[in-house]
Amino acid sequence: MTLYDVGFETGVSFVVMELLQGENLQARIDRAPLPWKDCLDVALAVSEGLEAAHARGVVHGDLKPENIFVTTDGLVKIVDFGLARPETLAGAVHTSRAPTWVEPAPGSLAGTVLYMAPEQVRGTPGDARSDLFAFGCTLHAMLTGAPPFLRDSVGEVLAAILRDPVPALTPAQAVPPALEQLLHACLRKQPEERLQTARELRIALRAVTDGARSGARRHRAPPVAGAVAASTRSPSCRSHPPAPIRAPSTCATVSPTASSTRCRSCRVCASWRSPRCCATRDAASTHRSSAAR
Repeated sequence: MTLYDVGFETGVSFVVMELLQGENLQARIDRAPLPWKDCLDVALAVSEGLEAAHARGVVHGDLKPENIFVTTDGLVKIVDFGLARPETLAGAVHTSRAPTWVEPAPGSLAGTVLYMAPEQVRGTPGDARSDLFAFGCTLHAMLTGAPPFLRDSVGEVLAAILRDPVPALTPAQAVPPALEQLLHACLRKQPEERLQTARELRIALRAVTDGARSGARRHRAPPVAGAVAASTRSPSCRSHPPAPIRAPSTCATVSPTASSTRCRSCRVCASWRSPRCCATRDAASTHRSSAAR
């Protein structure tokens, strides 16, 4: 989100920020999980935003669907950098969706519990890799409708983040294997085992996106034979509809003369044709020959 100005006027401090029209990502997830292709579009935009922030030494510290805004024209914005710090993070536990503006206390927790990284749960300093864990939780919520370690109480959530494996996606939530592998790479318990930078994340997401597109092109159904014949016929064959592909024996049963040879490779259409095509051309050829004589 763009910050245009800050100031102090008549005893009131103010900031001037960009006006966004649309909804946060959580509102979309609440309606239904996103199709995986839509998830890729949002995830790629978020990775670019994280890369820009991390390049300036800023760790968000509270990345979650509520802090990702999708505008009415489809732009994706990371918002609410209220817990962002140039170094490591600490602070109070957030048990609700509302942001909390609490100064850090040594050894305490920072961030929204459902999207916290294990190192944040332990109270140890977080870094850019903690944002990548929160990104993985957010991606899981987009795909399934819920973060991966949702439990009945805060204590159970914290224990699950530290100990439990990432739940497997159901057949109804099937995604490309590369996307599921990327999800698990973001949610590894040890920071050194995850993707290390937002740049790596962006590159991996781009590879998954490009692979999905190329796969769709490879699996696109070929055009039917009639459509090919219609598109490749010369004008002289457009006087009658395209015939289905036929073997020479079929033509021979209709016209057991030399016409079957011509049907074998129609010089006009360059494809298998019915005897009618050849007969039409023969009549036209005979008429032209008589006129020449």
